[in-house]
Amino acid sequence: MEPLSAVLKDNVDSWVIKINRTTGKKLGIKNKEIVEVFNRDRGDSKYYRVILDGRVKKDEAHINRMSAQLSGASNGDALDIMPAEEMPAEEVVLRVDMEGREREELLDIVKEINENGGEEVHNFFNEKMPVFNHGAKIYWEEKGISLTVAKISPFPYAVYTPETKVKVSVTSPFNGILMVDTSGSMYFNYIPNTPGLMKLSGDPIISRLMEDPKYEMLKDTVNSVEHDKEILRIHAAITAVLLYFSEKAERELSERVALISYSSQAKTAAYKYKGKIRYWLQIGAAGVETTEQYKEMLIKMLFAYIPKESNKPTNGVNAFEELNKLLSLMEKDSEKRMPTMIIILSDGEFNGWKGSFASTEDVLEVSEKIIEFVKENFPPERGVIINAVYIGETPEQLDMEEVPEGEDAERLMKKKERAQIAIDTLKRITELTNGQLITPKEFKELAKFYESAAQSLIFDLGAPEKVEEEETEGEEEFDEDFEDEFEDEIEEQMEEESGDEDFDDF
Repeated sequence: MEPLSAVLKDNVDSWVIKINRTTGKKLGIKNKEIVEVFNRDRGDSKYYRVILDGRVKKDEAHINRMSAQLSGASNGDALDIMPAEEMPAEEVVLRVDMEGREREELLDIVKEINENGGEEVHNFFNEKMPVFNHGAKIYWEEKGISLTVAKISPFPYAVYTPETKVKVSVTSPFNGILMVDTSGSMYFNYIPNTPGLMKLSGDPIISRLMEDPKYEMLKDTVNSVEHDKEILRIHAAITAVLLYFSEKAERELSERVALISYSSQAKTAAYKYKGKIRYWLQIGAAGVETTEQYKEMLIKMLFAYIPKESNKPTNGVNAFEELNKLLSLMEKDSEKRMPTMIIILSDGEFNGWKGSFASTEDVLEVSEKIIEFVKENFPPERGVIINAVYIGETPEQLDMEEVPEGEDAERLMKKKERAQIAIDTLKRITELTNGQLITPKEFKELAKFYESAAQSLIFDLGAPEKVEEEETEGEEEFDEDFEDEFEDEIEEQMEEESGDEDFDDF
């Protein structure tokens, strides 16, 4: 059947899609069912509760105008509609956007909503029975507010039930730190992909940089994402970061964005400007005054600090110690208190310096040290949320493999054991900071999470506090223009070669 044409309407709830009754019958869809709607022009899927309406033309699908526009959809987009499983929401966290309103006013509204065990919000949802898409907005006309879905369990969508735990909070601008696993396994293991789902080459900045030989890895990533049924995990990670950077740039806020790549060690994406060591990029820095300049600098930063091959080391200290140092510098530089979202991407366990030869006891010992470090250095009052993304094989996936014999059977058991340790470690880290762990089975889930995470953070820090700025020891004076110096640093990183051993670590 030919795709339906999107028609943007004001009188449709943001979680509802309306189609003709006869069309619904042909598609095998019943009234008020949950459907997956794939937008061929945007290359992504959203989930809706379908309403069959005889007044809708047979070749049209009516969706909420504002919701569609926020996600980049337009009138006339080609939509494929198919039945989807109705997944009950265990937990949903919603944020109230500032939208120019006074913070105290919004805090009062949210306090009222959350009173009496959230009875008011439950009554609202019981009547509406919405479908939660990560990052989607739900409009509450009586309150004069819009609620943005910041967290769903399970992921990536779910349906409200009376048993769903609901939390509503006010959000504010936030910094973002991405930690990306660049160990050896990221370069020879794959994640399932849907070819044609994403059109990265349509971005003018990406398209231009792809022609530069220095960014051959960007070209390989884009070609793989757009055409291959399976893509390397490192290409999936690069694309997820690109989407995050793009969304952050579009916010045009004074939010800092930083990157840490790590294998057995960690390397912070840093640049120097006028004597101060900066470990992040933001709009408003010299040479970064527009969204386009910001996006380009972020992309260049990514490829300066993601190694081209798996045997290139990420020189530095332990990833979490480096993270703590980076965060401390950010806090000292800020005139007001701003929360920070950290996203850790990994495809395996942390082995330490022993690499894949580490024993299970070694891995558990290092994992416990990481957990204790996070507990000690990232208390709730610091205003940090750590999310984690695990893209390695899960024990459940490994259980589906044919059981081998002899040494191969032992290797499979070890693999399952290490996968469980990795997942347990990441889960405990996220729970300590009120974050979440996701284990995407397909690339589109990974991409959607990073795209949404750039917009969504729930954290109420109260009144901003002035933080005294301290000088960093060993600072040198630099008179060069920011952009020239950053370009020079990228050039140096691109030209570095190394023959060090391959690491396959968390």
